[in-house]
Amino acid sequence: PEAFRLHQNWPNPFNPATSITFNLPATGHVLLEVFDVSGRLVVVLADKVMSMGNHSITWDGRGESGSMLSSGVYFCRIGFNKDTITRKMVLLR
Repeated sequence: PEAFRLHQNWPNPFNPATSITFNLPATGHVLLEVFDVSGRLVVVLADKVMSMGNHSITWDGRGESGSMLSSGVYFCRIGFNKDTITRKMVLLR
């Protein structure tokens, strides 16, 4: 990939799980987090160094404690080196 990119999750809306795909133009640190509409962090999906290329992470709609989250709008935010991208996701139970 030539550019850092976060694709829209699929499916969206989702139940029970969704796939979050992104492209990394180089090896670097990735922080992939999910927030609720109040801005509270609900789960960290990745916090590690990842290699250049295309990546996909599945989120099952669970919070950090492992409990199922309620229906609603959530935001997926990815940070790579000094850049961040955010996408809106809808969980329907």
